[in-house]
Amino acid sequence: MTDIDEAFKLLGFGRMQRCVFLSCFLIQLWATNEQLGFAVVVAGATCDLDISDQRVSWLMCCNFGAQMILALIWGGIADRYGRRRLIISTCPGSLFASVLSALMPEFWSFMVMRVLTGALLGGTLGILMTYLGELTKVSLRPKVLNYSSFAFGLSMIQVPALASVILPLDMGSFQNWRALQLLNLLPGFCGFIIMLFLPESPKYYLSMGQDAKAMKVMERICRCNKGKDATLATLGIESVTQTRLQTTDTGHCAQIKSLLTNYRKYMTIMILIVLVLCGFCFPWLFTVALLYPFGWCASGCQCSQQKKRQLSASICRERLPRRPHSVT
Repeated sequence: MTDIDEAFKLLGFGRMQRCVFLSCFLIQLWATNEQLGFAVVVAGATCDLDISDQRVSWLMCCNFGAQMILALIWGGIADRYGRRRLIISTCPGSLFASVLSALMPEFWSFMVMRVLTGALLGGTLGILMTYLGELTKVSLRPKVLNYSSFAFGLSMIQVPALASVILPLDMGSFQNWRALQLLNLLPGFCGFIIMLFLPESPKYYLSMGQDAKAMKVMERICRCNKGKDATLATLGIESVTQTRLQTTDTGHCAQIKSLLTNYRKYMTIMILIVLVLCGFCFPWLFTVALLYPFGWCASGCQCSQQKKRQLSASICRERLPRRPHSVT
C-alpha cells in the first residue's frame, strides 16, 4: 500500500490540479464579490429600493449571520456526503438566489434572496480550500492555497473598477446596479462549470472506506497528468491508503456535538471574538433596530436621519431626467 500523499507526490502538479485550482480560484473570486463587493451594489440600490441606514444594517447583519450560523452544519455535511458534492449542490443555489436578488423590485424580497444567497454561499466557501488542498501534493499545498487567496485582493480591485464603468452608463429602465450584480456572478458560473467535470476528493473516499472509488479517482488523475496510457501500476502504486486517518463517529451532526461538548471553552472564546469584531452588526444594530420603531432614539439621531433622507431625496431627483422648458 502507498500513502496517498506519496501518490500525489509521484503524480505531481499536472493538468488535473491546474483545472482544480482554476475552478476554486474563480469560485473564490465570485464568493468575495458576493461578500465584500456587495457593499458597492447596495450603494447603487439605495435609491431604487428605498434602503435606509437601518435597512442596510439589517441587510448586512442577516446576510453574514446566515453564513455564521450554518458554518458548522456545512462542515459536517461535507464530511458525510463529500466535498465536491456539497460544492456542486450549494454553488448553483447561491448563484440562482443572487440572480433573483438582482431582479427583485422591492427591499424585503431583495433581503430574503440575499439571506438565502449568504446561507448557501457558506457551504461553498467553507469547503473550497479543503477540496483544493486534498488534491494537491504536500510540498506545493501552502503555495497553492496562498495563490488561491489572491482572489480576495483581485475581487477588491475588480468590483470597484467594474462599478466605475457600469454605474455611470445610461441603461434606460434597467438599473445599473442590477447589471453590476449580474456581472459579479460571471466568475462563479465559470468556476461551477469547470467543477462539474472534476472528481471527488480521493481522501474523502478513503475516510468513508470506499477504497475502490479512491483508486478510480487516482487513476483518472494519473491519466490526466501523465498521459492516456499511464497507469498507477506503472508508477509502482497498487493501492492507496491514508495512514493518519482516525476512526470517528459518522452519525448525524457528530462533529457539531464534538465541538459543543468537548471544546466548550474554545467555542465560547471564538463566539465572543466574533461578536466583538462584528459588534457593528450584532449588539449595536440590534439595539437600534429594536428602539427605533418605538421612538426611543435621541433627537439628535432623529435629526441626522432626517438630513440623510433629505440628501437621499435630492440625489434621487438629480438622477431623474429633467423636462425641457417649454418655449412660449
